[in-house]
Amino acid sequence: MTFDLKAVIIEANGEQGERRMYCHSCGQKRVENAQFCSNCGTEFVDTDAKKRVEEKQTDQDQTSSSRAYQWFIPVVSMILIGFGLGYFYITETNKNEQVHAIVTEVDQLLSESNYSEAASRLSSALHTRPEHVELEQFMLLVEKASQYEQDLLEVDSLLQEKSFDEASENLLDLNAKLNEETNELYQPLHTMVQESEDRLTVALIRDELDELTTYEQLATKLSEVSSVGTEGAGLIKEQIITKIVDVTYEQASALLQQHDFSGASNHVEKGLQHAADSEKLLNFREKIEHDQIAFQQAEQQRIEQAMIAAAEEDLKNRTDAVEVVSMDSNLDEWGDLYFHGEIKNTATKPIYSVELYASVYDHEGIYLGGSLVSVYPYYIEPGEVGYFSGTFYGVYENMEISIEDATWYLD
Repeated sequence: MTFDLKAVIIEANGEQGERRMYCHSCGQKRVENAQFCSNCGTEFVDTDAKKRVEEKQTDQDQTSSSRAYQWFIPVVSMILIGFGLGYFYITETNKNEQVHAIVTEVDQLLSESNYSEAASRLSSALHTRPEHVELEQFMLLVEKASQYEQDLLEVDSLLQEKSFDEASENLLDLNAKLNEETNELYQPLHTMVQESEDRLTVALIRDELDELTTYEQLATKLSEVSSVGTEGAGLIKEQIITKIVDVTYEQASALLQQHDFSGASNHVEKGLQHAADSEKLLNFREKIEHDQIAFQQAEQQRIEQAMIAAAEEDLKNRTDAVEVVSMDSNLDEWGDLYFHGEIKNTATKPIYSVELYASVYDHEGIYLGGSLVSVYPYYIEPGEVGYFSGTFYGVYENMEISIEDATWYLD
């Protein structure tokens, strides 16, 4: 009997599960618990046992793999968490350092009252730390201060454009807003507003300066500008004082021409109240005193000269004793024409109290005005030179200046 079976055939026999086993080589029924076939000697293979062994081995491998896998996951997770925490710590530390550096820079900018740049840097800090509430609140304060700073810059622009009324209104409005601010951050802005108000005062006075022609007007403006602490105030104060000297000198000269020695002296003393070191006024005060004496002497001389014929030499000394040696002029940035020069005593006697009458003409030769100037030193020996200077205000271009006449006294 021949079998084609290559494996053990298991047949189930009813509910008892009775198994019948046969040789997979010759088909001979297997004796129970036999390991070799009694017919052909082939070794029996217990497929169920082999399967159980294989399954057990598989289970052991899976258990071993599972244990290894269970160990691997926590370790990798801890490593990843460590790297993540390290990266997070480094990143956050860098952010903190960046924000700290920016805040330090902002403190410096605020100490310099540079609110615009401070706001820009705070914006950068907020970009790094957008969740920082205190930083955001500080940013709002600085941005507000920066806007006030821009308002002040606008006021300066208006001053440059001579829009004084609008600049004044803006300063009043800004001052009112700052008075409502209680944060010390805005304190420097009060000083900046005061400086802008001072610049406005100086600009107004400078704009009016050309129209001020009397001592009283100039003295009033000098009092106003003296209370201003800006850098420009010093310059305008010097200009007002210079003009006071010139105006009192001119007024005193006019009175002196009328032989009003007392009135001329009073005007000079007014000018010296504001320019105590003015050589021009000090020399002129001396001139008034000498002229008063000279006037009395000259009156006596004129009486005597009316009685006798003047000698030729004396006539020359009295009519041709002054020679203009040189004269130059220049136009300053304010439109005032300043002139100066030298004269020579061509007389045979010393002369003193020399005065020149200077006239100014336009390019078409039209007379524009004149000015009486004194020569110094007060006393000039024969053959020696004296110096003179003067100013024509509000000319605004170079004109021709001519010395039309000269007066002097002989020693």
